[in-house]
Amino acid sequence: MNFGDILEQWEQQNSRDRGKKREQAAYEEVMNRWLEEKPLPLKDADRPPRGKKSPSRKTLRRMAPQESLDLHGYTVEEALKELDGFLLRSKRRGLRKVLVIHGKGNHSDTGDSILRKKVRRYIAESPFCGEHGVPQSGMGGEGAVWIILR
Repeated sequence: MNFGDILEQWEQQNSRDRGKKREQAAYEEVMNRWLEEKPLPLKDADRPPRGKKSPSRKTLRRMAPQESLDLHGYTVEEALKELDGFLLRSKRRGLRKVLVIHGKGNHSDTGDSILRKKVRRYIAESPFCGEHGVPQSGMGGEGAVWIILR
């Protein structure tokens, strides 16, 4: 193969490449027009911005509850139904920490809080509830429970 053959082969290759580039440009033009008419939805539009970090567990434990629910006077069935609705509404509103007051059972026949047991079991099994615990006495003590929502 001499230099003339190499040059001829190179020129043929370049002419084929120019045709491909023209085809590619035409294809891109069609795609761009289509995208202008029918824009694609943003796949992450419903996600919160990455710049905002969630508060740490330590911060959430220290923060005051953003909303509370008092279950005094409810039957167990009524209380659990009310608690379920309260947790769902709180989650939808974007609340992070809530307080549920179930009472200490001082006025029950046995002196033991039936609501306390049922409410705490419900909280432990609920998909909305993360960490939970007993607040300080000024916020209800043993008669209440704070909940960090998931």
